[in-house]
Amino acid sequence: MPGHPTVYRFFDDAGDLLYVGSTWQPHLRWVDHQRKSWFLEAATITVEHFDDVEQMKRAEQRAIRTERPRHNIAGCSRSSQDQDESPKEERHTMPDLAQLAALTARRADLADEMERLDQEWRDLVAATMAHHPVADVALTAGISRARVYQIRDGRR
Repeated sequence: MPGHPTVYRFFDDAGDLLYVGSTWQPHLRWVDHQRKSWFLEAATITVEHFDDVEQMKRAEQRAIRTERPRHNIAGCSRSSQDQDESPKEERHTMPDLAQLAALTARRADLADEMERLDQEWRDLVAATMAHHPVADVALTAGISRARVYQIRDGRR
């Protein structure tokens, strides 16, 4: 289903304009751009919504002609009417793939560490039962007496 007529701009970290495009469905169009060599440079997107397709096309052509984005090829020599449209602009920060990869690796490391700590904790709960009353072990560990017995018996 079509969305709003939209003109979007991709910027790099320094704020330099990489690309200007237009579409009815920005998120679907941006998936296409992910195959482009310049896409990994993109850090920020601005989005302008228009009332109709003609306004959108004129705004895109004007932006390409006057703002001279680094990676636009199509539309650089088109002429258009420069009419004053008043779009609503939104800024979105592009997710960084390197950050995602690093956080994913850290998450996996933490999950492994958490599993190791959980096993160490269960072993200590079971060992402590040999020297202390179950009620004291449960209170200190912050668990129920039934859970202490489950840990001792290796259940769950």
